[in-house]
Amino acid sequence: MKSILIASVNSDGAEAIKSCLKADYAADVVPDFDACMERFKRRRYEFVFIDLPILANVEKENGHVDFKKALQHFWNVFPTAQIVVLSSQEKIRDAVDAVKAGASNYLTHPSIPRRFAT
Repeated sequence: MKSILIASVNSDGAEAIKSCLKADYAADVVPDFDACMERFKRRRYEFVFIDLPILANVEKENGHVDFKKALQHFWNVFPTAQIVVLSSQEKIRDAVDAVKAGASNYLTHPSIPRRFAT
């Protein structure tokens, strides 16, 4: 079974992601970066979905976020993990910066699971 870690303060968003997963995926949800890294160090996760504000607060200096340094925390533990940034529409520019720094991709929220979309 493949494992996914979701670091989000938005429980509805985390549940939306979980509802889109196939049965052969197991997802754990944590509320902050410290809990995320604690879990990440104990278990191999193929994917990490992380709220942009959680990631941005890891390596923030003088109002500037160093996304490459923030992502490095994950790569030091498991170099091939795929990291997907969760962002609001208003922060897409920051999400793109995170992708340029090495994140696999980004998703905007609120997310609407495909099976519920009309």
